[in-house]
Amino acid sequence: RTLSRRLGMMRSTLYRYLATLQAAGYIEEASEPGRFRLGSRIVYLAAVTHSRQFGDFVRESVHEVAMQAGEAAHATVYDHPYSVTVQIESGTAAVGPLLRIGSSRPLHCCASGKVFLAYEQQRVLDAYLATPLDAMTQRTITNPGTLRQVIAEVRQRGYATDECESYEGISGLAAPVFDFSGKVV
Repeated sequence: RTLSRRLGMMRSTLYRYLATLQAAGYIEEASEPGRFRLGSRIVYLAAVTHSRQFGDFVRESVHEVAMQAGEAAHATVYDHPYSVTVQIESGTAAVGPLLRIGSSRPLHCCASGKVFLAYEQQRVLDAYLATPLDAMTQRTITNPGTLRQVIAEVRQRGYATDECESYEGISGLAAPVFDFSGKVV
């Protein structure tokens, strides 16, 4: 009621808007009924909106990793339930994943997605593991119990691997990047 009064909108119209924003992931219900907060899709929107700034921020690091490893390197953002590529650099190797800016992979089948899941709130992780985990390759982990163990290992060792789980013959490694508050970005 308070929000509808503040915005000068009919409650029914406001609830339709809120339902649409929630379905798209831009808002989510807060712990108190009838209260909302920004959703995970805002992170992706911010990265896309400020892709030049974010790209400039990670470009040098991604380039350095690609040159030192000799493999393709990329930076991703978290767009639940996906890991989305926002910066990529080819390495010197002849073969690499077919990634483009904006390409996405389900969280459970890529190294960066496992990092995001490892540092996610328990209730969000539980909800994700309750959904069907589709296989991208024969090696994709689709068993929730096995994935839960892998995620615990990621949290413990501080990095994740993808062993041909997104693309046949392509393995990956990801490490978290923390913001000033200690949150994985």
